[in-house]
Amino acid sequence: MPIKHQLTVTDINGSLRECLNITHDMTYPGYVRVEFASNRTAPATYFEWYPVDDFIQNNPNLIHIVKKSKQPAHDDLGVVSHATVTTIIDKTKKWKPGIYKGFPVWISRGTGEGQVRNVIENTHNSLTVDKKFDLKPDKTSQYVLSHNIHNATVMNNTVPGNEN
Repeated sequence: MPIKHQLTVTDINGSLRECLNITHDMTYPGYVRVEFASNRTAPATYFEWYPVDDFIQNNPNLIHIVKKSKQPAHDDLGVVSHATVTTIIDKTKKWKPGIYKGFPVWISRGTGEGQVRNVIENTHNSLTVDKKFDLKPDKTSQYVLSHNIHNATVMNNTVPGNEN
């Protein structure tokens, strides 16, 4: 949850500055988003992003804020146990429900290879996507969950440990 009062942070240049909010940026895992008041009338605020480790190094007194705020999900990958045209199930996973909502999922190998869909919900071991797969993944399919997937066209990939 964002902090709603002003705090003093040390920015990347070593300058002390007053900020309004400090949160993890769920779109950019590994970064802290800091909101500052603007000296201009529009927009009233603006954001700067800091790598988490750099932010903590420069602001050790604010580590409690970074540790308490909602942590973004880490990229993940796996092998499909079962699928429907809108759901991937991986029986080996124990995800936190809802943590991958908004993530792209890419079928990186096997049946349905190359397809990318957006996750609209997840349970402890399943992903529900925003639109039907053109070719339904199956047990030969491997997938990647990552915000770093953009127009994936790479084919014939292998998840380490599953070279079949």
